[in-house]
Order: sequence, then structure tokens, then C-alpha cells
Amino acid sequence: MEFLVSKPFQLRIMSDELQMEEKIQKIIDEGGDQIQYDLAKILEENGWNAQISPYYKDIATDKSREIDIIARKEFLVKDDFYNQSERVLVRLFIECKYIKNQVLFYFVKKDKKKATDFFRDNHLLRNEEYLDLQKNHYLKDEEVAKTWRPVEGRDDVYDAWTQSVHSMIYYQKNLNEKIRYVYDLPVVVLKNLDNIFRKEDGTISFSKITSNFQLEIDYSYSLPGSLGELKTYYIDMVSFDNFLPFLKEIEETDVLILKRELGEKLFLRGRQSREQGDGYHFEFI
Repeated sequence: MEFLVSKPFQLRIMSDELQMEEKIQKIIDEGGDQIQYDLAKILEENGWNAQISPYYKDIATDKSREIDIIARKEFLVKDDFYNQSERVLVRLFIECKYIKNQVLFYFVKKDKKKATDFFRDNHLLRNEEYLDLQKNHYLKDEEVAKTWRPVEGRDDVYDAWTQSVHSMIYYQKNLNEKIRYVYDLPVVVLKNLDNIFRKEDGTISFSKITSNFQLEIDYSYSLPGSLGELKTYYIDMVSFDNFLPFLKEIEETDVLILKRELGEKLFLRGRQSREQGDGYHFEFI
């Protein structure tokens, strides 16, 4: 027995399928998922380990959330003479975001001391006064985005930076890495900068943002059993197209400073040995 399907019914099925395909394509086009996997590929191709969608416990809600990517890369400073070495682990806490609606960022002059203090807030540099600290990547721009306002719709910017910063705080407080020296950066990767605008401090004019920039956040939080802490965070706002240059910039500025500082520590350790009659030699790798 054969059943005939009417043409209107066939057309309705085809229409439903087309609508479903359009919905799926919209998820791909407007979501951060595809950026997430494309970024992971770029990271892996450049020597980073990319962990996709790890969970953490949010400090604000005490609930489990996920960060899009935690990227890790180790950098080695080696002393061949004494057969000793130390490593610096760099971690990027990356949230990917497609900004659908227009957002206006308000820019102010950057407090370079605050920016350098944020860069120094790690076990390797916290107590050091290294001259080349002025060459860290947070000091590249004279201005920083301080506040923002969506022209309409939801605040995707708030969601993005809190994911990045909260996950970083959680991992700093709750995960002991095997490597002693760890340097962390909060990063938001935007699919594009099409809807991102800036207002200059002291003016009424605005313009389109066309390059990576940083967002400065004065943020207070408290953990169980501790007093509240106020800290200034600098979040790198990076377009997908400019992500690889951003990676290279980090390695050519911040990582270079970290390696030199670690080399100095190895040198001092070697000098102590030399004072006991031993020779010393070290090199950067």
C-alpha cells in the first residue's frame, strides 16, 4: 500500500527543516563556540595547551560555571652548568564573545603604576623592582576603557569579563600548579569589533574601535573566611583577527621580563655556589 503525501505537506516539512537550519546557523554565527574552537587550534599550533570549557566555582554565586578556554604554556630558563632549571607557567583565562548590539566604551588616561602593579602581582615579580617592568604589554597604550554602555539589549561585556576574572581568581586560590612561578592574564576575545565604539575623555565625540584595547576594572570580592579585597584588574579585549599578534606580543614583552627575572634568581643562586669555589653558567631557552 502506498501513501501519497500532499504537496502542501511536503512544502511545510521543507519549510520547517529550513527554519531549523537557519536557527542552527544563527547559533554558529552569533555564538562564541566556533571562535572557541578556532582559538584552541591557533593556541595549539603555537605551542600552547588549550583546555576547552573547564568548570570552576563562581566567587559571586557559589555555583559552577565554565570558562571558554584556559590556555597554558611553559617557558624554561636553564642552568646547564649545574644541571638545574626553573619554569614560568603562563595562563590565559579566555572568554569568547560575539557582541551583537553596539557598545560604547568610555576611555580615560591609564594609571601606569596601577597597570604595572597588576603585571607584578605574581610570585616571581611581586617583590622585585626590575627596570624592564616598564616594557610590559599593559603599558603599550596611553588610555584604557573604564566604563561602557550597551546602546540596547543585554550587557555582554559584563558577562565576558566576569567569566574571565572569576575563573582566574578561582584557579589562583584553589589549584596548585606543579610549577612554582605562574603568570595569569584575563582575556576576552571578540568575534569582531564591528559594534564596538569609544568615547574620548573630556569630549562629546566617539569613534569606532579598530584594534585591541584593555578594560580597567576596580573590583571587590570576598572569599569564605576572609575579608573583602579591592583590586584593579586589566582585561585584554582582543579581536579574533588580532589574537595571534596578541600572543606574540605577550611572549615578546611580559614573558621576556619574567624569564630575565628568573634568570637573575638563577644567577644569584649560582653566585652563592661560586663563592664556595664553583663555576657558573646559565642561558635562556
